Amino acid sequence: MSIKIKKIFMFVAVIFILTLAQLHIFTAAEELELGWSLSKGDIKPGEEVEVTVSLKNYSATSILGIMGMQIDVLLDTDLVQYVASSAKTTATGNSGDMISATYNVTKKKVIFIYISMNDNLSLPRGNTKLFSFKVKALSTITKNTVSSFICTQFAVTDASGDRKITVTNNPSVNILVDVVTTAQPTKVQPTTVLQFLLGDSDQDGKVTVKDATIVQKHVAKIITLKGIAPKAADADQDGKISVKDATAIQKYVAKIKVKFPIGQIITE
Repeated sequence: MSIKIKKIFMFVAVIFILTLAQLHIFTAAEELELGWSLSKGDIKPGEEVEVTVSLKNYSATSILGIMGMQIDVLLDTDLVQYVASSAKTTATGNSGDMISATYNVTKKKVIFIYISMNDNLSLPRGNTKLFSFKVKALSTITKNTVSSFICTQFAVTDASGDRKITVTNNPSVNILVDVVTTAQPTKVQPTTVLQFLLGDSDQDGKVTVKDATIVQKHVAKIITLKGIAPKAADADQDGKISVKDATAIQKYVAKIKVKFPIGQIITE
């Protein structure tokens, strides 16, 4: 074999290998996949969520027509329960095709099945959404958690035969428990009760001439009454301390009748 022929052979071989690599990459990129959507990403115990399963890439011309398909979705029944009669198909087949979505209580799986009943007709290309179902978070859940939906089987029958496709994008829903804060009892502030002997401006427990003198010194600003003493010194209860209070105390001490309750315990 001449050098020229060898070079031509090597060139053709390289082109062939590159072509195969491109075909492999293209085919891998156009593989069938499942898509998932949830009506809500977070639910509370006792609430429901709807899960919709769709078919991706089926519109690609490189994908062979589907003659049969089965999808099994396993539920985490420790956290959620299947909502009765909620499984429904949204896929559209040809006349006579078998399409169903049911829940198997024993297997804890929602099972979707499509079978073409016509050898010449596959699942119409326009199909994207295949089926949906609802689950309800158990009301007994007491802490935040995550419930996953696991596709245990994605089997397809086409012109190439039967094959199983691995699903890696399994969805999940957050189950969030509201944190209930126990209301703390309101602290009742104790009411301050003031008691004093009216007229007892020096706070010695009795009303005497000394109390009248104390009032006079306070009025003259020689001393300043503090604490409960100003209230006791206001003998005529007019809200201020004046010479009139000293006079009232003097009259009380002299046993002259006054109209104020001098010498009595006042509570405020």
